[in-house]
Amino acid sequence: MRYQIELMQSNAILSAVIRDRVPPKELPRFVPAACGEVWSFIRSAGLPRPGRHLALYLDAQGSVEVGGGLGQRRCLIRPRLSAV
Repeated sequence: MRYQIELMQSNAILSAVIRDRVPPKELPRFVPAACGEVWSFIRSAGLPRPGRHLALYLDAQGSVEVGGGLGQRRCLIRPRLSAV
């Protein structure tokens, strides 16, 4: 299967995220749960114009930010990173 990939510059997008360090085997459980928690926060806070779900994999050690786009800047809902 072939995919066409295009790299492009874009403006920053406000996003509400949960940051954590997660082992790869836990990602299938963590990502949907974190997205659900963020969307519950977005709805309860009455934030305008929610966007798409997102998951940013930040490094090879399992650091990840999961949440949803809000359209302007970034909002960290709950950091969960433990000291290494």
